[in-house]
Amino acid sequence: TDGDHVELRSDVLLDQVTVKINGEVKGPSVYVLPRGAMLSQLMAQIPIEGTDIEPRFVHLSRPSVAAQQKQSLTDSLDRLQRQILTTAPASSEQAALITSQASLLAQYVVKAEQAVPDGNVVVYVNGKFNDIRLLDGDTVVLPNRTDVVSVTGEVMTPGALSYSRGASIKDYAARAGGVTPNANTGKVVLLHLDGSANVVSINAKPGPGDQVVLVPKVGNFWLQWTKDITSIIFQLALTAASIHNVTN
Repeated sequence: TDGDHVELRSDVLLDQVTVKINGEVKGPSVYVLPRGAMLSQLMAQIPIEGTDIEPRFVHLSRPSVAAQQKQSLTDSLDRLQRQILTTAPASSEQAALITSQASLLAQYVVKAEQAVPDGNVVVYVNGKFNDIRLLDGDTVVLPNRTDVVSVTGEVMTPGALSYSRGASIKDYAARAGGVTPNANTGKVVLLHLDGSANVVSINAKPGPGDQVVLVPKVGNFWLQWTKDITSIIFQLALTAASIHNVTN
């Protein structure tokens, strides 16, 4: 009848998944595989011999995981906004302070909402490969071997530095011009080529290809909500989002 919508879909398409390749490979950049195919099956088809690709750093970027990370961030930002907006001031001076904080928070939220989570799925744990079923829309990330360490965030001259065996994050930060006055030197985010990330001390020793993220500390102006804002900052950094200057 008029207005009806008919959608015709091939049964063949329902039995397949499309997976992209992100890496300097000699073969195709897109593979169409049977639904239920495992990562190991795809890896066997990718010609990486003679390239600089390091197989032990392979990982997935999955849209559904990125969406979950984004939703988690949005929920955290919403909770923080509600806490500030529902705080009952004890005096007119406190009311003015809360109003000022709410204005700054709105700017912070706008910056934080622009973050794009990576959706990383780690498949190597403690050097052991954990096979995983591929989903439609997955991207297989194949990083190259590298001898540099990237230092970003609250340092004077962010950039890539040559790897030095035994050097600590503190050493790399010094080579990057030193930390800014706004740097949180108590806890540092370390991103690895295999898609994993963790929070470490400034004395930790990065490996080749690692990215050091020195996050900003939360100033006294935000003292009442320091814990919540700090948590969001690390949440952003651990999902490889840009957090530099987000609390300025």
